[in-house]
Amino acid sequence: MLVQKSPLTKHRDTGLVYFTKTIKGKEDLDWRSFNEGYPQGMRSGDYNLVISGGGNDVNGQYWGKASDDTGDFN
Repeated sequence: MLVQKSPLTKHRDTGLVYFTKTIKGKEDLDWRSFNEGYPQGMRSGDYNLVISGGGNDVNGQYWGKASDDTGDFN
């Protein structure tokens, strides 16, 4: 059985949802705003990142980086 996790990233001030994705159990998600339809990146501010395991435990890591140059991510 595969555990489904659905990350949700939402800007706290505007309520704008940047993405929701379904990830199969034990898979990774490498999400970069400039590759996902936000060439100018995401707006600054506070975000909620929600990961749900559909009633199952979710173990994971989150890592983020901010820059004004996409070359910093290579």
